Order: sequence, then C-alpha cells, then structure tokens
Amino acid sequence: MGIANKIMVVAVTKIESDIVESFVRHALSFADEILIADNGSFDGTQEILCRLQEEKLPVHWERLPYRAEFDHAGMMLSLVREAVEQYQADIVLPLDIDEFLVNTENGVSIRDVLQNLDRAKVYHVHMYQYELLSPYTDSSQFLLGQPCVREPLNFGEKHRGKVIVGAEALKDEAFRLIQGCHYAYRETPNGDESVPLHIVPLLHVAHFHWRCNERYSIKTVLGWLGTASKYTVHAFSCNYMKIHYEKIMRGEIDGFDKTMGASATEPVDLKAFCTPQQMRYGNLVRAELLPIALKECERIAEAYAEEKIIHRGKIVDVLIPFFGDTKSLRDSLHVAKKQTYPHMEVFILNYTDTAIGNLEGLEGVTASVLDCGGKSRDHAAERLSEGARGDYVQWLLPGGNLDTTHMQKMVAVFETQDFKFPFIVANQMQPFDTLRPYLDICGGEDCRIIERKLLWQNMLAMGKYPANGMDDVLIPSRVMRARGWLLECLSEDGARVMSMWRLLLREKPEDETSLGLYAFQDDSPYIHEVSTDSYIRHQMEWLELLSAEGELLSAEGLEQALNELLSNYHHLSSVCDAENSQMFSAYQEVMQAFEAEC
Repeated sequence: MGIANKIMVVAVTKIESDIVESFVRHALSFADEILIADNGSFDGTQEILCRLQEEKLPVHWERLPYRAEFDHAGMMLSLVREAVEQYQADIVLPLDIDEFLVNTENGVSIRDVLQNLDRAKVYHVHMYQYELLSPYTDSSQFLLGQPCVREPLNFGEKHRGKVIVGAEALKDEAFRLIQGCHYAYRETPNGDESVPLHIVPLLHVAHFHWRCNERYSIKTVLGWLGTASKYTVHAFSCNYMKIHYEKIMRGEIDGFDKTMGASATEPVDLKAFCTPQQMRYGNLVRAELLPIALKECERIAEAYAEEKIIHRGKIVDVLIPFFGDTKSLRDSLHVAKKQTYPHMEVFILNYTDTAIGNLEGLEGVTASVLDCGGKSRDHAAERLSEGARGDYVQWLLPGGNLDTTHMQKMVAVFETQDFKFPFIVANQMQPFDTLRPYLDICGGEDCRIIERKLLWQNMLAMGKYPANGMDDVLIPSRVMRARGWLLECLSEDGARVMSMWRLLLREKPEDETSLGLYAFQDDSPYIHEVSTDSYIRHQMEWLELLSAEGELLSAEGLEQALNELLSNYHHLSSVCDAENSQMFSAYQEVMQAFEAEC
C-alpha cells in the first residue's frame, strides 16, 4: 500500500466572517490542513480564524499585503506552491470560502476519493450553483445544514468547475492558474499551453454565490472596486460584478438574481452527505455595507498614495547586525525579502570573527557584509558612509519582525510630510507585558509630533523605549551619518537599544529641525518579543544611563525611576533561577551593590 496523500485546502478570504467557520470545519472533515490568506478582512474573519487556531485545529492563515486590484489567480498559485513547498502537501484544493466540496452520489467519503488521486496529475471537479431557500443570517448554524436547491449542470457548462493540483505538477515552473482556478495552463515563450485535466468522479463543488442580500451587496461592491482597480471601469472582464454594482447604485438590487425557477432546480439535503459541524463563533460576525465600502475606498486611496511614492525610487538601507545567531540572521533576511517596498539595499554588520557564507533558501536577497567586530567599528562607519546610498535607514535587530507592507507605509508617510522630521516612528497600540520595555508614544492619538528632549526624559524616567525597539523607526541617512550610524551602541554582546534611542534623540545640526520625531499609529498586529536575558541586559543598561544622565530628571522623577528599577529587580528575582542564569548572576551582583548604596 502506498503512502497516503497529504491533502490541503488553500483559500483567499475577504470579509466572509459569516461562512468562514463553516468552510474551515467542513474542509477539515476531509483535508489534513488548511492554508488561508486574508486579504484585509475587518468584519470578524481574522478573529474567527484565530479562535479556530486556538482550538488546535490544523489551520494556517496569513495576512496578505493590501492590494487594491484583485489578483485571484496569482494569490492562489502562491498559496498552492506554499502548501507543497512549506507544508509538504501532496494534493492541493484551491477553493473560495463560499465553495464546499461534497459527494451527493454515494457513500464514498471525500477523503477516500482524494487519497486515490495521482500526485503527478491535475484534476477537474465539477461545480454546481447552490441557493439557500431562505437567507443565511444566523452564522451559529452550519451552512451545509440549511435547506437548499441546486441548478442542473447544463451541457454547455460541463467543464465549469475547479482544479485540484497534484504536488508533482508544480515542479513545472511554467504552471499557472486562471482567475477563479477553473483551469490550469503552462506559460511558455511560444504561448500558453493547456494542462491536461482529469475528471474527479463522484465529487463536486457546491458554490453558494448568494447567502443573503447584505452579504451579496458587500461581495458586489468589493468585487467591483477590486475589478475596476485592476482593469478600469470600462473593461469587459468580470462584467457581472459591474451589472450588480449598477443595480445597487440604482437601488434596485434585491439579492442574487433568482434565475433558478422551481422547474429548473432540484432540492438537495446536504446534511445527509456531510459531517455535521458545531459552530462556536457566530457572535464574532459583523458586516455593514457602508462602513466596509468606505474602508475599502480609504485603502484604495492609501494604495494610490503609496504607489506614487514608490515611483520616486527612494532607497532604504536595511541594516542587520549579526551577533552569531545564524537563524536570527536568516529570519531578518526573510523579513527584508518579503517587504513590498521595492527599493532596498541590505547591509549585514558582522560582529563575530566568523565569515558569513551563503545562506541557502534566500534567493533574491543580495547583502553587503561589513566586519564590525573589535577595532573595525570606525572602518565600518566609513564603509557605510561610502557604500550606503539610501535616503533612509531601517534597522532589523535580532528577533525583530515587520509587516510586509511596513516599510512601504513608512516611506510614504515620510515623503508626504511637509516638515523634515529627523525620523518617523510607527507605534502599535497594544497591551504589553510588564517585562517588555515598551513605551506607547502615541498617547491614544492617531499621530503626534514629539519634542525629542522631552521624549528622552520620558524614556529615561520609565526605562522604556518606543514599541518594538528599532523595528518601527525610519531614519534619514543624514541623521545616521551625523551619529556614526549608531555603531557605538552595538558590540559583540548585542545591541543597546535604549542607548541607540538616546543617541537618536540628541539634536544635531544635520537634522534640519529642532522638532521631535513624528509618530503615527500603525494597526499592524505585531509585537517584538524580548527574552528574559535581553530584558535583564536592558535593566542594567537603564541603570547605567540613569547614572550618566539622571540630572535630566527632577529629584522626584529620579527617585521614582530608581524605585521602579529596584521593583523590577525583585520581581525578576522571584521568577529567575540564579544558579542557571549567568546573565542573572551578573545582574544580581550589580543590583545588590546598587541597593546597598541606596
């Protein structure tokens, strides 16, 4: 008996909180894992996906970089390849969230049919249009448990359906999917070539195009905005979206056009052909057409502004320090590689005695390596000043991460401001663990100009720095050159992040302004994790900075900062094992001496 196929379902979703739970639970009745890419949902879809993951279900999901136009074929092909290359899938089903694979012919399970498919072939499964007998407005009920009808498969539509892809077929780099994943082809220099499709017996896709008037209106508006962004409003492509959009504009739309008359449909009881599923997250579902349409228009306007800035060609120099952890270096290079901003140059600052060789699997990332260890710091600063030709600098310290569109947003914010700020910070408004040295600099407002001296006093008093360390700050190159590229704050032991901020916040003539940094609130769901050892190192650095610059604080402020420092020490003493932590032992020695002196 051969090895069983690993079956995966991949899908792209956007504003489909009403059925995403039904889709996932049904798909997992026959698939081993699911991979979903969210294209900017804010109606509860992402929250539901998180809850499903918390149940330990094999659901992987990721946020797509926002794009106004809808490149369904490209996104799906990327997910299919990811399922095969990263998750080792043998059979991949690219489905939309409103599509459910079923067998209404006999009792053979869907999984048994898929297990018998050849991994070297591409298959085709028929698709029927299904319609609910009453609007689906209660997401606490399993969609496939609702009464419905389906239209017969007409002779002229016998090839309408979806593809199922065997992993071996993806070895052909020319393999492509069309919009909707209805067909597959090979893209060759001599033109497109059809890929042979093998019909899958018994199974078909149940497509619930209409579920209720509200959801269909949302689908129509979002579909037409995405189509118009890609093709212009005069293009014929996806004209059905335009037709229904115009009905909404005229106030005529009344749900999905009921073209299926009683004589042209057949009732189907899907409950008899699928595993019943218990829904848990109907309370997270929310959707109103006007707010969703307005949010989409806002995103299109933002994408338009960012696209204009991209064409200016401003270069960002990405600085990645290497302190010996190869995995961390690879992770940082992956972050840089995934950025949507196209104008980047990467520099690796090597603080070890080891030469950095080629790192496998990072094709497309070209990096210059500068030796910075020992006495090489001044030489490295000179080389950076000579070789770094960017307009801005982005740090990627070990353990850092960035949303894929982060750098693009930051450059756009900087380039569209009327003032020449020394640097710009995107600050995430999130609750932080007490052992994370993060400072919320937005103060509950969307944006703010902050005077640098006051900000540094605040950081010094609190022992914290802006959220996510140096990940969320974009710095003009002239500021970096005036500060020696901050290299004095890095050594073989790692980065002294608070000292980097201290050096940044000092005024220099090259800054062109005495104003503070410009901060704006970013909704990227990301937080920079700090290990206990890193936090201990930060506390020792804070004590050192208080000793050096404590006079900047009032007597009361300094006393409060020292008390907080001691409070953190006593908390760490209660949770750390001093015998097994060399870092904590050194910290304990310093703090005991400090406490005795106080």
